[in-house]
Amino acid sequence: MKGVVAIDGKLMRGPSQCDGEHTRGKEGFKLWMVSAWSAANGISLGQVKVDDKNNEITAIPLLINSLELSGCIVTIDAMGCQKDITQTIIEHDANYIIAIKENKKKIINRLNKSLMIIRIEMK
Repeated sequence: MKGVVAIDGKLMRGPSQCDGEHTRGKEGFKLWMVSAWSAANGISLGQVKVDDKNNEITAIPLLINSLELSGCIVTIDAMGCQKDITQTIIEHDANYIIAIKENKKKIINRLNKSLMIIRIEMK
């Protein structure tokens, strides 16, 4: 597969977890999912349920490891700005675009310095 693969987590509001005792679902039940979407093909490539005691950060590498991403560009929101996640993407021979929040000051400073060097070299 080539092209852009967008990875994002979503809280599924209103899903039910039915069982013998709760035939219409449990009130307040919430389901977090992380999905991979192929922009070029308009299809979902996969989903991983986020464990109740974890968050998207632990689920994203599981999803990445289940996909063939060689040559793709993976996009993730700021939740994906983690060394383990970017390393997993690189190990799958893919590139990435990840949002960075202002609270990641070290990363922002390094990026600004790199961009400054590029600007100077282009002059």
